[in-house]
Amino acid sequence: MAHLLQRRQILASASGISLLSSFGPLRLLAGDGSQLASAPSYHAALPYRWQAGLSISPVNGPCEGVFATLPLPQAWPEQSLELVDREASRQVTAVRHRQLDSAVPQALITIPRIDAGDTARVLMTYEVEVQAVRAPSDPASLNVPMSMPAAVRRQLATSPGINPRATAIRTRASELVASAGNDWDRVAALYDWVRDHVNCRDCERQGSLLALQKGWGNKEDVSSLFIALCRALRIPARTVWVPDHNYAEFYLQTSAGKGHWFPCEMIAGRSFGELSSRRPILQRGDNFRVPENKQTLRYVPEHLKVSRALAQPQVKFIRELTNVS
Repeated sequence: MAHLLQRRQILASASGISLLSSFGPLRLLAGDGSQLASAPSYHAALPYRWQAGLSISPVNGPCEGVFATLPLPQAWPEQSLELVDREASRQVTAVRHRQLDSAVPQALITIPRIDAGDTARVLMTYEVEVQAVRAPSDPASLNVPMSMPAAVRRQLATSPGINPRATAIRTRASELVASAGNDWDRVAALYDWVRDHVNCRDCERQGSLLALQKGWGNKEDVSSLFIALCRALRIPARTVWVPDHNYAEFYLQTSAGKGHWFPCEMIAGRSFGELSSRRPILQRGDNFRVPENKQTLRYVPEHLKVSRALAQPQVKFIRELTNVS
């Protein structure tokens, strides 16, 4: 009997393939300390304990051929992390590391067999620090890039729920920036219009175009509309996923060609190009492909496949974040 289980989850990225033993303590420090007037700066770190893992217990007999993938955290300019502990029960034969083309790291877990009454378990524990983001003091010198890295250029494409090529979105974007001066002000004009004219409601996700047409949507729709408007003007933008929330960010370059991402809180108080909330970043992006799923995804999910079992096993994906300040 084949059993396939997919569970929604929002976490994020890394690279290569390695055995569990190579998941040793590794300090990933983010940011270069630059305090350029046209660059964001980071301050006031907030510490967290982040656990990611899986436990699986057979029901009414053994299960065999278990394969699971877990999205993992990664370092960002405002987020540093250290893997401080990892464990795997005796049934686990391998935990490999894979980085997707979209720069999302995953743990790939192989468990050949779990006997009835046993529980197989994998758990990785990280120490994470997240800093607040200050807006640049001289944003007027920032520009929309004429050329950009491939990873940034991907943030101009159509994504699930984000359609920058729709005529209505392209037209509205052009109208909104008609009287704006520099590129920072052009993005700010898009941001302020969305916040002033699109209401956030508790509803099913409907996407950027319907949010524009109706004047309302859920919090993903509000971010998606701002991102779509940016992309319609060839300004890279993307979704940032944090626990129980999301926000948007856009990309501009300095006169020297150095690119930076700037956050935008779409729902709460006005926070353009800066962020004080310091929530752990689970994932950045909204257009992902994973080998185990043929569809384009807004985020990288957990995945579990069991080749043979008498009944669906009891499964728990472990995802725990604790503020330790």
